[in-house]
Amino acid sequence: AVMGNHLYFADGPHGMSVWRIANNGAPTDDIHLVANTLMDEYPVESYLPTPHAAGVVFGQDVTKAYVLSQSLGLRRVDVSGVGSAQPGAPLLLTPARTDFYEHSTESTESTEGDGGGGSTGAQKIKGQDHAYGAVIYGKYAIVADGGNGLTVYDTTVPADPATGAHIVANLGGTESGKAPLGRSSSVKLWADPATKKIYAVVAAGPYGVSVVDMTDLLVKGTRPGM
Repeated sequence: AVMGNHLYFADGPHGMSVWRIANNGAPTDDIHLVANTLMDEYPVESYLPTPHAAGVVFGQDVTKAYVLSQSLGLRRVDVSGVGSAQPGAPLLLTPARTDFYEHSTESTESTEGDGGGGSTGAQKIKGQDHAYGAVIYGKYAIVADGGNGLTVYDTTVPADPATGAHIVANLGGTESGKAPLGRSSSVKLWADPATKKIYAVVAAGPYGVSVVDMTDLLVKGTRPGM
């Protein structure tokens, strides 16, 4: 992702790095590293900062980057200090535990038959799949969550795997009886200018492209059925 003068690069096992690619908006060939998370191999307080980083997205708050992990879901990183970071002394970016917007973390115990991911609080959503794609709309993070379909998080609620209060909805997936979202690998939002409705357009694996009406959730704040 690009924000301001910087490129935010998801570098797999090396986490996320930030590179200055412009000076006051003017492109430059003198590109430098100015910030990064730690690599996967170096845990912070027993957890991995941004493991297996596969992408970065931003919402309206440009001081927060959301890193997509191919192993543990979505993690938010405070990047407010990047603007003053300097080449030669890169800023260390470290997410807090309350920034782990995912179904299961390293602290979540696994239960038999759930694919090794455990379940989260009262929501009982089993096993975070992979965060393949995401879009931020207001306070909501809408994640293409592999076999879990679409997962929606409230980013204004501190993430807590014990309660699952940050999880707003889990829509569709590969299980029978759920909406046909297959193994969701990408999601984009589209607003119909005629009806003002907002739709999530999902790359749904064997189901092709699926379209989900998100209007009630994103505009009215109505919590969908789980």
